[in-house]
Amino acid sequence: MEELKVEKMPGKVYIGSLLAFTDFHIVVWFLFWFCDIYPAETLKQMIFSVQNIVYVLVTCGIGLILPKIMSVSIPKAYDGTKESVAKTENRLFAFMMLQYFAIIACFLGFPFTIMSICKTKGIYYITHDPWFASVGSGCLSGTLCYVMWLIRVETWVKWLPLKRNGIRLSSKMRHSLVTFSSTLGVIMVIMLANRNMELGKFDQIFDVYKTKVIPIAAGGLIVAILDNLFETSAESKRLERSMEVMQSLAQNDFSIPHLDVVSRDEYGIMNVAINRVVKTTKGLVQTIRQATEKTDSIARKMDLNTEAVAEAVTEISKTVGSVKQGVINQSAGVEETTQTVRNIETGVKKLDEFVNIQSESVENSTSAISQIVGNIDSVTSILEKNAASVGELATASENGQKNVKDAVRAAELIMEESGSMIEAARIVQAIASQTNLLAMNAAIEAAHAGDAGSGFAVVADEIRKLAEQSNSQGKAIDVQVKELNVAINNVSESIRQVQVVFDNILNLTEVVKQQGTVVQSAMVEQQSGNQQVLESMERIKEISSETKNSSQQMLMGIKEIVTEMDALGTTTEDIKNAMNEVDEKTARISALAAETQTSSKENAESIMLLGEEVNKFVI
Repeated sequence: MEELKVEKMPGKVYIGSLLAFTDFHIVVWFLFWFCDIYPAETLKQMIFSVQNIVYVLVTCGIGLILPKIMSVSIPKAYDGTKESVAKTENRLFAFMMLQYFAIIACFLGFPFTIMSICKTKGIYYITHDPWFASVGSGCLSGTLCYVMWLIRVETWVKWLPLKRNGIRLSSKMRHSLVTFSSTLGVIMVIMLANRNMELGKFDQIFDVYKTKVIPIAAGGLIVAILDNLFETSAESKRLERSMEVMQSLAQNDFSIPHLDVVSRDEYGIMNVAINRVVKTTKGLVQTIRQATEKTDSIARKMDLNTEAVAEAVTEISKTVGSVKQGVINQSAGVEETTQTVRNIETGVKKLDEFVNIQSESVENSTSAISQIVGNIDSVTSILEKNAASVGELATASENGQKNVKDAVRAAELIMEESGSMIEAARIVQAIASQTNLLAMNAAIEAAHAGDAGSGFAVVADEIRKLAEQSNSQGKAIDVQVKELNVAINNVSESIRQVQVVFDNILNLTEVVKQQGTVVQSAMVEQQSGNQQVLESMERIKEISSETKNSSQQMLMGIKEIVTEMDALGTTTEDIKNAMNEVDEKTARISALAAETQTSSKENAESIMLLGEEVNKFVI
């Protein structure tokens, strides 16, 4: 929908129409008088005749009624839609042609009025003169007034949108009509001037040309020139206005006002095109200016952000270097830890061997004690063999004492080795804590690195999990070794008790040798002591079995730790390689950031130059 801007028809349109319908009356009577067609008294009678007055009033009425109808009909046809534009264009052209042909009809009908006047007044009617005068005056003065009226009408309907297909009266057609009418008018008035020769009012032909033909021809040419000049001057003004606008546009000045479309021809289309160009270009320049200002602001922010990115990349590069060095240190620590765990594994294997030896010694001790019990039981029945049996008992006691001492030494050795195992488990826990702390630091640095450190964050998380497993295993080893230590303490205490028993046996043997008489009472006491020894040896045997199982479990745990430490070493090596790759990519990012910073500065300079060029446009 087009915006409705319908204006009221100005009074100049009515005045122009009235002149177009009445001006030829004055010119006709002037021509009759100047060419001596009728005497002055006769012309006075004809001018003030009823027929002439009525005809003048009729033409004046037509000159006022047509624009009145037009002022109502044309705005009524236009409602702002595209369809109504074409409808209004057709109606406007119809009124223009109606006005043109109505003017022609009026001055063509004037000869009939003169004929009626001549008949009424008894005046001799000259056949050709009214036609020459009426057509000549109508073509000359009527054309001039019609052009003036047409300009005012087109100025009035400047609110009606103009399209290329809406041109009904082109500039070429206008010039053709004006040229044809003015030329025909000149010919008619010259023919009227020549009528004096036919009437025989001059003796010399030269007198006719000098006094009538030449002045009439000159006047007619002047009016014809005025017709064409008035038409072309209006076009010249429109063209000059268009040229002023184009010159302003050439000087990048788009603050010019809107051009009114005051002619519905090619010049009007040109003004429409210029208005569209000005509007479009002004909008484009405004958009470019706003975009340039916005882009300049963005470019400045990009420049600042690029510098910040470059600094951040530099910091990241430093942080990656630190993390890389930490990974290298971690790798060395993992290698040391792996070696320590392998040493622990070797110690645990020795401990397992010692536990096996201890178990065999306990079994031997148990067998020996059982044999002692049997021998003591048989002493009462074979007392006659007391001396030999006491000797054998002494020998067996010495062997048992030696075995007990060996067991004590083995228990002490196990105690020492278990202390080393506790210390190794604590070392594993410490290393696991350090590894966990390092993994946490690496995860923090990876989070700082953003997307570039996401892969490293996964590796850091796996290291942390492995460190937690190692810590848990170290704690488990520590608990098992402590339990083993308690068991070994019990075994050592029992062995010491056994040693005390063997000392008592030796003492009793000596007593047996010296006091055979008290063998019976001593045997009773020995029977009780032997029972306690058997119970203690059974207890020692059970503890030895438990110690053996614990040492085997410890050995299996250590093997698992060794496997995990190998995996940790492999993972650490992968992290080290990944950090090397991250270091290389960080260097590449740093180079790209520097290049981006340079490009950002160049872009900001280009945008600044573009802004300077855009600011040259005046909007």
